[in-house]
Amino acid sequence: MDDLRIRLEAVRDRLELVITNETDGSKLAAASREYRQVLDTLQGLAPPAAQSKVDELAERRTGRNTVTADPSRTAKHRKSAGG
Repeated sequence: MDDLRIRLEAVRDRLELVITNETDGSKLAAASREYRQVLDTLQGLAPPAAQSKVDELAERRTGRNTVTADPSRTAKHRKSAGG
């Protein structure tokens, strides 16, 4: 479904350019009609998949597990919030 969305968004963008630059009334009307149909189809598609909670947590863990600029500053060298 994401592939369909990508293709429809590309068609939408192309039609926006045609509508902006077209001076022939009949061609403009046809492009506008197609543009509305593409917009309706895009609106009817399910929204793009959101990131799952599992992926979000994995991303956070990856960020925490990166090497720090000062390797001597490990968790055991840091002071706790309590003192």
